[in-house]
Amino acid sequence: MTRTYRIEEPPEIEVLGLGPDDWDAEPIPQETEEERRRLSRRRRWERYGTVSVRVGAVEYQVGCCIGVPEYLRATAEAAGGDTTRPAYLAAWYVHPSDWSCAPASSGPDGVPAELADAVLGAISDAVVRLWREYQAERAGEVEV
Repeated sequence: MTRTYRIEEPPEIEVLGLGPDDWDAEPIPQETEEERRRLSRRRRWERYGTVSVRVGAVEYQVGCCIGVPEYLRATAEAAGGDTTRPAYLAAWYVHPSDWSCAPASSGPDGVPAELADAVLGAISDAVVRLWREYQAERAGEVEV
């Protein structure tokens, strides 16, 4: 008896850039002044929002955090506070809903579960470019 197996090639994954949502950018009305200061300090090190990713023919707005993880911040600070070194930069999901509920340009929302790690891997591979894009956006912000 001969068995035939069909092997599917995984879809191409392309990181397009930062998405439209930066969830830490806008103050929340019920935040205290101390929470706002803490959030402002954290924004120096990380961005939690969407990243535009194309998986095959579908574009997703995938939620994730990019930047210097908390456990590496003291090391980065000791090296002069450099937040752009690839050795310090990373990408990570904060919650499973970051990928499982990601809005899609067509079809059902949510990156397929079997591709979630590959999508995060592609974002990780692009993290230096994404971080520079984030820094350019922040440089254009007006402090109030």
